Amino acid sequence: MTEDKESLVTPAVEAPVGRWWEQDGVFAPTVCHVSPLTGEFMGVGVADPSPLEPGVWLMPAHTYQGDAPIIFPGCAAVRGDADGVWHQVPDYRGKTVYDKDTRVASKYQELGELPELFTLSAPSSDFDIWQGGQWVLDVAAKNAALTNRAGLKKALLAQCAGSVISTLQYAVDKGIADEAEIDLLDAWRKYTVTLSRVAAGPEVVWPASPDDPATVAFLQARGYDDITV
Repeated sequence: MTEDKESLVTPAVEAPVGRWWEQDGVFAPTVCHVSPLTGEFMGVGVADPSPLEPGVWLMPAHTYQGDAPIIFPGCAAVRGDADGVWHQVPDYRGKTVYDKDTRVASKYQELGELPELFTLSAPSSDFDIWQGGQWVLDVAAKNAALTNRAGLKKALLAQCAGSVISTLQYAVDKGIADEAEIDLLDAWRKYTVTLSRVAAGPEVVWPASPDDPATVAFLQARGYDDITV
């Protein structure tokens, strides 16, 4: 890559010193601007005339003389200092890449081939592992997570039922429960027994509670939701 003050000398031009570059038949050489950091092609311009040297063109910093390179899709054209040839370098900058070990997504910022650690392929779940050049579902890990989640839900539902039963039982013990509350107490007790027989696992059929809206509100208030993992 050439630096400031380097010049291109064209054949002598019969023109007075001054704005010689504006004379008929005088054309500025085409130059290609490149990034000072990556060496990639950034655009086309022209050389600068030397005001006091007719026929002499000054090359701006970080430029090469010549026409613009052809740039292939998904690539950047980078000038090789050793061979003076434009090379097609893969360009993934701005694309989302995924860490093969952690599945963490990030925006890639470097010019060139992707490091082996990253892939452009997105995992389909939080339980995918990179195996054999692709994401594969770790069934055992997913089932373990679902089982743990079911155990937490079962404990919270039992806590909810116990709270309701305690309140209704107090009303019965004080002789202030009406018929509807007595029936509701019986329904919650039956629900508690049914719930206790549920085995936590990756697939659970939950019994309907006597008051589903109240049960859902109880779970949400404790940070639990039923979004599938």
